[in-house]
Formats: sequence, C-alpha cells, structure tokens
Amino acid sequence: MAKNGFESMIYKLRDWLREEDNAQYVELEKAEALIEYLSSQEDWLYEDGSSQNYTVYQNLEKNFTS
Repeated sequence: MAKNGFESMIYKLRDWLREEDNAQYVELEKAEALIEYLSSQEDWLYEDGSSQNYTVYQNLEKNFTS
C-alpha cells in the first residue's frame, strides 16, 4: 500500500508539473529539475526500491508533501 502511495505521488507531481496552467507557480528550470528527480525516484522504485519495507515508502512520500 505504501509503495503504491509513493508511486501515485510521483505520477501526480509529475503530471502537475507538466500542466501548462501550473507553469506560473514553478520556474521552468526548477520544474524540469523536479521532473528529472521524480523520474529517478520512479527508476529507483522499480529497481532497488522494489524490495523496501513500507516505512521507507512512507518516509519518501512524506518528503514530497513536506
């Protein structure tokens, strides 16, 4: 469940950053850097992160919302 929550947060944030209507809230360079970071987190999730326990995913998801 925590893994799915973390994965969903990655998709939601990346989609939000890509929406044209939200461009006024985040500078283009920062949005691109965040999208790149989210992609690296997604890669980690499917590789090394695939066998982590739920607290790791919960902590990572909290970092997105803090």
